[in-house]
Amino acid sequence: MAAGPRLRLAAPLLQAALLAACAAPPRLAQRASPEAVWFEMDRAYSLLRENKRAEAAAVLRRVLEDDPANRQARLELAYVCIQLRDWKEALRQLDRAIENDPDDPRLRMELGYVREALGQESAAADEFSMAARRPGELQAQAREALARSKASLKASGLENRQLNLLDAGYDKLRQGDRAAARKDFESALADDPGRAEILKQLGYMSIEDDDPAAAAARFEGARRLAPLDETIALELGYIYHNLHNDEKAERCFRSVENSPDTMIRDAARAGLMTVRARKQRLFLDIYAGPFHDTRFNNTIGSAEAQLGARPGPRWPLHFYMGGRVSRDSRSRSGTEPQIFSDQTAMLGWGVKLQPPGWNANLLAEAGIAWNLMRDASHPRAREADYRVVWGDSRYWDGRWHGPLGLLTLGQVRLRKAYTDAGVSAGYYSRYHDNVIAYLQLQDGVKLWYDGISALSLFAPCNVVKDSKRDFFNNLAELGAGLEYQPRIRINLRLRVEALRGFYFGIAGRDPNPYGSGYYNLRFLLVYSGRTVFLE
Repeated sequence: MAAGPRLRLAAPLLQAALLAACAAPPRLAQRASPEAVWFEMDRAYSLLRENKRAEAAAVLRRVLEDDPANRQARLELAYVCIQLRDWKEALRQLDRAIENDPDDPRLRMELGYVREALGQESAAADEFSMAARRPGELQAQAREALARSKASLKASGLENRQLNLLDAGYDKLRQGDRAAARKDFESALADDPGRAEILKQLGYMSIEDDDPAAAAARFEGARRLAPLDETIALELGYIYHNLHNDEKAERCFRSVENSPDTMIRDAARAGLMTVRARKQRLFLDIYAGPFHDTRFNNTIGSAEAQLGARPGPRWPLHFYMGGRVSRDSRSRSGTEPQIFSDQTAMLGWGVKLQPPGWNANLLAEAGIAWNLMRDASHPRAREADYRVVWGDSRYWDGRWHGPLGLLTLGQVRLRKAYTDAGVSAGYYSRYHDNVIAYLQLQDGVKLWYDGISALSLFAPCNVVKDSKRDFFNNLAELGAGLEYQPRIRINLRLRVEALRGFYFGIAGRDPNPYGSGYYNLRFLLVYSGRTVFLE
């Protein structure tokens, strides 16, 4: 289709956008004074009046070098590039301009016309479609452009070629051929660089390749093309949190914290709580995890609290005072594989290192333990307790990364799927100077969720290993579980797990009287919460 009729629309559309931009003076970089910038802008307008477009474009580029946030200069440069038929540069400038105003229908229309000129027909249709959804003076024009673009797509067969490439890519992903799948997706993107679906898929593949920087670039591109897709903003929040960029992560989560989709809204609010937790100065953390095991007919009650103080909101460490209590119904130690501390009360003081944006943390603590029941291992009423522990936790939505992920080669995608993972390794003086490591994985699916409560089915995988090679600290467990959360806003969970366990690498201080494996039914009540006193 000829480009002439579309080009005549560029001037009035951009001029209207420029009038809005002129309402506020541009933010100036330190390298140029306001007077110098306005002088350069006036010079650019003079060159345009003399029909010296190339010279005007050079002046406008210099303005943007000194003041990259100057929206007026960027829009003028885009308009000049359209007149010069420099479509790639026009697209680049309009892409930058729309980052801060993704809902502007005028810019969407201009992007559509430029993409048409570049032969990016389906991306142009997407731009016109977004403009057509906005009521106003441009809606009728956008609908007409969208209809024309769709007719052009149908006539060219481009849409079918892209769909074929996407289908081929997804087929290869299901077959486990990631390299070939990526090649198909990249080919589809080369045909149409403005298709958000392709950018999202490549972004997900970058996440799986543990390349969050590349994933952020892909998803940012997809967000510019599909600003109404809230899943993109949510995914970007997770990516920026992984990149330890709390400012961008908070901005992304905040943009969808009032989403009409309850799952997205709650996930965004949980993300905001995690990000904002880094800024809290004085807080109280509480954790309780009592449970009952059928294989020992033993109930273990445990709870702990930490009163933490961070010197500054961006400090990577905080100081705390912590207390713990643990009792078990059978009043004996060494009988529970995941025991924390039997028949004891503790008080300690410590420091925790946790850089802003990181889940990983390292704590060092010194304290006193009161033995509520004495035995050969702990014969005194009280004793010193020292520990140094490293821990990390991760949560993924939409795909499994644990035992079910291994079984399905990571290829199954379900919106309600998730993986919850935790790992720790530490030195504990109380347990005969032992070094103990824990790994806990849960691959699950949310069976029911109504915005208030949730019910999930999951496959747990637990591994424990210690340096003393004691049988109760050298095991692996697999099984199935059911979790109910009565109120999403209160982190209280009820779980039941059916487990098959195996002992390994045991030749330590305590002999194993239980054979090589076991079956177990475990009932758990888990609560964690934070009270903030000062931000």
